[in-house]
Parts: sequence; C-alpha cells; structure tokens
Amino acid sequence: MLSLLLLACGESAPATVETTAEEELTGAARWEPARRPSDASMLEHPARVVADAAASGELGAPFRARVLRVHVSPGARVEAGDPVLDVVMPEVLDAAAAVRGLSARIAAHRARTMELERLRADQLVDAARLFEQRAALAELEAERARALAVLRAASLDARDAARVLREGAITLRAPNDGIVRTLDAHLGETREPGGAPFARVVGTAAARVEVRSPSPLPSASALSFEGADGTSLALSPEPLAQVVDPEDGMHVTWLSPSDPVHLADGLRGRVRLSIEGAELWQVPVSALVIEGEGPVLMVRRENANQRVGAEVVSTSGASAIVRAELVDGDLVASVPSALESE
Repeated sequence: MLSLLLLACGESAPATVETTAEEELTGAARWEPARRPSDASMLEHPARVVADAAASGELGAPFRARVLRVHVSPGARVEAGDPVLDVVMPEVLDAAAAVRGLSARIAAHRARTMELERLRADQLVDAARLFEQRAALAELEAERARALAVLRAASLDARDAARVLREGAITLRAPNDGIVRTLDAHLGETREPGGAPFARVVGTAAARVEVRSPSPLPSASALSFEGADGTSLALSPEPLAQVVDPEDGMHVTWLSPSDPVHLADGLRGRVRLSIEGAELWQVPVSALVIEGEGPVLMVRRENANQRVGAEVVSTSGASAIVRAELVDGDLVASVPSALESE
C-alpha cells in the first residue's frame, strides 16, 4: 500500500544547491579574503629598555667582608656617593696598616740614602754600601705599592689609611644615582669575594629599546614602545643595529626613541608596529607557492583564478606579511595544491 502511494505521488525533483560565500571560503582550497596586516604576533614583540651603563650599578666587596651597619632600605632613593652599608674587611685593614708603617720607614730610608750618596761623592763610603741601601729602599717601596693596590681595589687611597684604621670599617657607597632595587645584607653576615652583590641601584639614563622577534622586523610606518609601568613613547623606524642571537635564533633589534628620553634600565614592555601601504597584505603562510621567480599567491578575482607574485616581508607562525598587487575583495587560496583536485 505504501509502495502504491509513493508511486502515485511520484519522485520529487532534486533541490537546487547554491554555493554561498561561506561555503566558498571553506572549500578544499580554502579561499580566504586578503586583509591588511593585523596579526599581533607580527605587529607586537617583547622588548626591554637598555639604558646607558651608568644608569645602574652593583655594590659588592672585592675582599672578604663582614656587614657592620646598613644605612638604607630597598626602595630608597640615593645619590652617587651616599653610604649604603659599612663592612669590615681584614685584608684592607692590613693593607692600611702596612701603608702607614711603610711610609715612615721609606721616609727614613730615603734620608739615609741621600746621606750615603753625599758620603759616596766625597769617597767616604764604598759603592757596595750605597747599593745595599738603595736595594732596601726599593724593596720597601714595592711592599707599599702592593698595599696601596689593595686599598685602591676597595676604592680607597693612602689618605684613607689613617681613617680606616681609626674607624675599623669601610663604607660602601652608591655607585650611581637611583633607587636601591635590591638589598641583600644582614648584620654580622660574612661574604666571600666574588659572591652576590650586597645591593643593586637602578637609575635612569639615555636609553634605547631592545626588541626580540622570531623574524626580522618588517618595515613599519610607525613604531611605539609601551612599558609595563605605563610608559609610552614613539620610536624611530630606522633600527640602530640588528643581529641574530646564536643561542635561540631570535632576531634582536635595537631602536632609539624619536625624542631623547631617560628611562629606567631593564624596563620591560612591548613594541608595536604600525604598517601602512597599499601593497602590504597578510596571508596564510601555506598560501605561498615557491616557483621559479619566487613566491606566488593563487588569487581569485572576478570569478577567475590567477597567479600573483609576492614578496615576503615577515612571517610568524601561520601568517605572513607580503608585498603583492592585491585589491580589497581578492580571495587567496590557503591550500593552493587543493585546486588541482577541485
């Protein structure tokens, strides 16, 4: 009965299938509209401020030191030469004592040498005696020079020897203007030479911005730096220098602010690129086909497919910025090889 009803009704005509724009974009070739560069992975890169070397400094002890007093706290603002902490360095105290003692002995030996030289001129002493006196004087001067070298390593000189012996401590002072960023010192602590610094002082100075990117920075019409502290400034589009880091293969670029500015050394943030130009487009990396004359894009324009030459400006992940003769409304095949099967 059911079969008869079906025969009586007859078979319906097949429905007409229309290809929508959405279905066209999701075909095997995956036609995607060409668009202006907007991928953040290519237009934003991590960066940090690299200030002049004098902008920051570390405070350590060149010899074994025991912390006696601490004058500042983390976050304190200091000027170059301000006291940060007092330490006792036995080697420096020994050197100060040696300088003081040897200075007196050297003065006496010089007077004796001058006297022997006068007697030698009158033939009253032999040459051997004068030679021995000069040798003794030279030895004392060499010992004093070694002691002075120790004082200089502690940023002291012969004039500080008496004060150091009297006070029994050496004051470590701020190497630059800035803020005490870290302070790692405890009363009574003894630290060996070459250990971690007692304090780090971070200041500001003329700066440049260091950018790290997976590929060379594309030519940009405008560049800006946005720091983690809210700093925002324009950068000169022309890089100061570029190099590839051999450790991770990242491209390192140094940029200068458009107007000279003082920034905190080590400030981190991001560099944003603004790319403008009628010939610059963002396409999938998979859309690029390498042919004899270079990269080519398969483009659908006015219901016709055609090859369009392209120059790769920058790539990041699955996207690429290219220079090509495209227009708004062009569709680019993200899988050109699928066109053959279609």
